[in-house]
Amino acid sequence: MKKKVLIISLIIIIPIIAYISYKAYYLYEYRINSEVIENYDNLINGLNFKETITQNTKDLEEKEYLKFQKIKIKNEFNDFVIDSKGTEYVKYNLYTENNSLSPKASLAIGTETTYMSRLNSEEMQEFYQKHNIKNDLDILKYLSENKTPKRTLLTSINEIKCEYLLREYMALNLPNASNIIEITGDNIGYILIGKNNTTEVVILKDDKRYILSFTNQNYFTEDYIKNTLINNIKIN
Repeated sequence: MKKKVLIISLIIIIPIIAYISYKAYYLYEYRINSEVIENYDNLINGLNFKETITQNTKDLEEKEYLKFQKIKIKNEFNDFVIDSKGTEYVKYNLYTENNSLSPKASLAIGTETTYMSRLNSEEMQEFYQKHNIKNDLDILKYLSENKTPKRTLLTSINEIKCEYLLREYMALNLPNASNIIEITGDNIGYILIGKNNTTEVVILKDDKRYILSFTNQNYFTEDYIKNTLINNIKIN
């Protein structure tokens, strides 16, 4: 009788121990911290949504725009010269009369695929659906609201892996930021106030990231970008 009870106990206990060990392995293998994920602390510290602004796009005559692909912006950059140009981007620099080597300010315009379209495995799609993530802006909001992921032995393997992959990818690809401003209105997107003296305006449309990057935050001030410049950007 005792032997039978022992066998039954082992039949119950061994799978439990195996399950706990299996989950503990995944929690350790896909642990989330700065020792494992490069640049992770900078990612998390910069994911702070400062405010929300509404884009009210102004219609201008075509000749008033600076254009690149589907991106149009009011041309207030006549003193800028093209520094480099590729199929997906163009960069303009502003030089002073006394310094023709180091630009005073720069503007880069380009397009990229969205973060979601790059992380689009079946498992990631399930993760997005579970957390109501529909675009790149939602990814940033999710990470901002969940800076410390809640993971336990009851968390599914898929959740553990996808949480890790998302945070690792964003840490490696998102510029270090001090604040983020959400854009609503005529378009959705965000303004990323970078720690590297660069501010990015990102418009999300048609599964693309339309990016305008402004270098020199004293020249392109936050106030100017969010109150004036944002309303002079159109995506056709």
